[in-house]
Amino acid sequence: LRMVSRESRIHTVNMDARLFLAHLPQEKTYEMIFGDAVNDFAVPYQITTREFYGLVHAHLAPGGVYATTIIDDPRYARFTTALVRTLQHVFASVTLFPMGSDLENGEGRNTFEIVASDVPFDTEQWKQVRPRQSDAFSPLSQETWKKMMSAADPAALERFLSQHQTPMLTDDYAPTDHYLAPVFGDAYTGRR
Repeated sequence: LRMVSRESRIHTVNMDARLFLAHLPQEKTYEMIFGDAVNDFAVPYQITTREFYGLVHAHLAPGGVYATTIIDDPRYARFTTALVRTLQHVFASVTLFPMGSDLENGEGRNTFEIVASDVPFDTEQWKQVRPRQSDAFSPLSQETWKKMMSAADPAALERFLSQHQTPMLTDDYAPTDHYLAPVFGDAYTGRR
């Protein structure tokens, strides 16, 4: 376990993200907000809704970026597609990184990164990121790393969304557990 140095400019708060953002002064903004609250199959639904992303959007500086990590299976993809649709309702640009999975033919549980902003995300610049030698990803081959850093093609993402007709997530309708049920079931029955 690595600890963040006390001299770091990183400031952490041990609080539900929605409550934190709801109580922030309106003028307080960030260049980046990163969400990584999904723990295996446990999804805090209150930070997946249109209303929550409205709070995120309100606290992003102009050109700011929101990024989140989720787990799903491209065969089902109900959670992924609902989340992408929800973010598309709030942000002008949403980019999906399937982390090496094939959106149209992939199978098995996988990690997805989703990046949202009001400005297009520079996926070509992102591909230039390389792990430091000390990073956990450094043992990966360059080919594997390249796949992980590649965004889904916009046309492929649109086809993927059209194959999975899930509505956006709202405070009134956020069945995240239901959407992930088949992925959960596969994990405990040994199916892939």
